[in-house]
Amino acid sequence: MPESAEDAIDRKSVLVVEAEFLIAMELEIALTDGGFDVLGPAASVDHALELLSSQRPHAAVLGVTLGKEKGDTL
Repeated sequence: MPESAEDAIDRKSVLVVEAEFLIAMELEIALTDGGFDVLGPAASVDHALELLSSQRPHAAVLGVTLGKEKGDTL
């Protein structure tokens, strides 16, 4: 069943920042199934900041470590 324009407007977006591919995909699936629009997933702080330059999500799920980076630098 196609979603109405009203449903699309009411959907909340979530930024996913996670370096582990499988975890990022599981988060994306769970959030999408829960009715959220997913921004990302981003595997680095730079990628997350790039996504944030054009869109503002309602919430974010941040990995604690992103390779050598830390998720708390966002």
